[in-house]
Order: sequence, then structure tokens, then C-alpha cells
Amino acid sequence: MTNFAVIYVHPNRFEIVPACPEVYAGLQDFVVGIDWADNQNAWGWVRVQNFSRANGASVVVTHSNQTLVLGGATVNKVSFANLPFRDDTYYKYELLYHRCNGEEFLLDPTLMVRRLL
Repeated sequence: MTNFAVIYVHPNRFEIVPACPEVYAGLQDFVVGIDWADNQNAWGWVRVQNFSRANGASVVVTHSNQTLVLGGATVNKVSFANLPFRDDTYYKYELLYHRCNGEEFLLDPTLMVRRLL
């Protein structure tokens, strides 16, 4: 399933698999899951936020659970209100990681959004 990305949280690094997931807008949600198994109490939560087009324009989305909390939520479903422009396009989004000691780190991975022909 290409519309599902898993974040593996390690004490000093993150893995996102696959690195560039794909979603058919209007047909699929983008699903972000998190695996805390190797966290070792380093991180408290991860927030999925700020979807935008390549030109920086904000993308309207609906989250089922925007903040993924250790010991709590493990999946966020992101629905897109609008289809991409005429062609397939990349959307940027942010993953805000919050350490248990209060430090925060921001990553900006990429999502391929495709139109149905």
C-alpha cells in the first residue's frame, strides 16, 4: 500500500518508510503510522503538519489524529479536500518531533499526489 508511511522512532534518528509515499487524491487518505518500539523513552510525540504544494501554497487537509503520542495514538489519516492541479505533483509536509526533555526537531518529507485519469 503506497499511501501508508511508517515512522520508526529511534533514540537519535528516524526512518520513514517508504521515503516518498504516493496517494491518489480524492480516492485515498494518506496514512501515517508510528513505531515506538526502539524509542527508549527519548521522544514523547510526533505531529504531522503544514502540507503545502511545491510553490509553497498551503494545502487544506483533515487529520484523524494530527499528533501521535507515545503510548497513545499510532495512526493519523490525512484527507485532502482538493485534487492537485492538472498533473501529478509533490506535496511537502512537516513532521515535528518532540523529545521528552522538551527539544523539538522538524523534518520536511515529500508526498507524491496523483490524479486519477
